[in-house]
Amino acid sequence: MLIGDVCQCTGLTRKAIRYYVDQRLIAPTALPNGYLDFDEAAVERLKQINVLRRLGLSVADTRRALDGGVSALRDICAQHQLAAQARQQREAILARLAQDMDYAAASRALDCVNRRATLSEKLLDAFPGYFGRFLCMHFGAFLSDELKTDDQRAAYAEVISFLDGMPDIPREVQQYFEQLDALPQDMISDVQQAAATALRAVAESPERYLSDNAELIAQYMEYAKSPEHLASTEYRIKQALGDFCRTSGYNDVFIPALMRLSPSYAQYKRELERTNLALIERFGPDLPGASSDT
Repeated sequence: MLIGDVCQCTGLTRKAIRYYVDQRLIAPTALPNGYLDFDEAAVERLKQINVLRRLGLSVADTRRALDGGVSALRDICAQHQLAAQARQQREAILARLAQDMDYAAASRALDCVNRRATLSEKLLDAFPGYFGRFLCMHFGAFLSDELKTDDQRAAYAEVISFLDGMPDIPREVQQYFEQLDALPQDMISDVQQAAATALRAVAESPERYLSDNAELIAQYMEYAKSPEHLASTEYRIKQALGDFCRTSGYNDVFIPALMRLSPSYAQYKRELERTNLALIERFGPDLPGASSDT
């Protein structure tokens, strides 16, 4: 199909199509007479490019979405949602500024918004896919604290430095999370939200959580020790991810720095440790997964 017919089929202009060819988003066949020939797959790809560009994706993100499939597209969606949240927060700061004319307060609020946005972006870059989006949602709740001390500012720099230099997640773990990305988005969001909510519930009231969920915890203990579980992919991935967190500095560098950065996260971690001790006291030291690194 020649470019004129492609224009009619896709709704794109000749200039736009040639631009996408120049950007190597599409690779039509060059005919001897100099014309470009677009096969059916190329036309379909142009239609997809048109949709993604109309949704506001950059050329780079469009390429990521086309080449990376559903996992990449969901990462891009999460990044756009973070950007939208940051815009809404800045608009709220502007509205407050118009009321009180307190530029110092506005500057402090903007610093918080920018730090949270930066850390969220770094988390998504360091942990692409399902796991990164969960960490972004989980840690995001603790990233609104104002930096009041030199130690907090140093901790922020440590967190950024760690995420920038963090080694890649083991390929086996990444492939497992890519498989999870094949699940419906609503299901994934519900699971992520439920996990984050459960973690906060544990931290807020360990005794009540243990009392309300004693039977479920006992059932989980039995399953976690079973040959079926120990031979499962989920167990192998959990072990690999735990090894990565221990050897990459995630446990020893990132988590302690985040606790220094965010008083609310430090309090959350202390409550989790209290819960961990209560679990061990009630169910014994062999409780699978009693410790937490989130």
